[in-house]
Amino acid sequence: MKVRIKFAKTGALRYIGHLDVMRYFQKAIRRTEIEASYSNGFSPHMIMSFAEPLGVGLTSIGEYFDLELNYEEASCPSGEHIIKELNAQMAEGIKVLSVRKIESGRKSNAMSLVAAASYTVSYTLSSDSDREKDQDLLLKDFLSLETVPAEKKTKSGTKTEDIRPLIYKMETAGVPAEEAEEGFERAIHLFCSAGSAANLKPETAFGAFFSFAGLNVSRWEMRIRRDEMYAAADGGTFVPLESLGEPF
Repeated sequence: MKVRIKFAKTGALRYIGHLDVMRYFQKAIRRTEIEASYSNGFSPHMIMSFAEPLGVGLTSIGEYFDLELNYEEASCPSGEHIIKELNAQMAEGIKVLSVRKIESGRKSNAMSLVAAASYTVSYTLSSDSDREKDQDLLLKDFLSLETVPAEKKTKSGTKTEDIRPLIYKMETAGVPAEEAEEGFERAIHLFCSAGSAANLKPETAFGAFFSFAGLNVSRWEMRIRRDEMYAAADGGTFVPLESLGEPF
């Protein structure tokens, strides 16, 4: 049986890398009564697959990984039981949010399904002149651009690409509570392309907007949170990865 697990990664754990998070969950699962499936061979490993890796420095309330369980469907513990078992092993900053039953097979893997993602960036402006600028108007003008050139790092080096087709939506948002407590005053919501085919890093999109708007905001003066990851659906729409599974 295969399940999709959604979790949040917040607080100081924003500085923990993807491989460490993967190892952490493997160890946490071993400490529970959950029977995970393992690969065959000389060095068996837990059969799990994470969706789009989260960059170091970002928080998230919409992370996913798929896990193969060593149960027949009729004998599998409930999703609520699995959530309870896992959260009993979680450190502060990581929390399992949901568990869904999904179809087996490579086509259903979270990693291959990711086509879009949403983010919230929180930031504070240091000058009064910047605070007087209308963020809604700046976003409207930015999205009216036909092209948005930005530097992207590739395996062959750095090159300039037009990221405008990868930005689906940007709008003013409320500052998340965790960031508001740290003194951040403004926030923007971004919905953009993600996944292996056409991935846009949120730092690139927000950096391009701040440069266009003439706002002096460095990478270290903002907080970026991933809110959700999506799969492509019919009619050019997107659905959360969570919705592709069933509660059990």
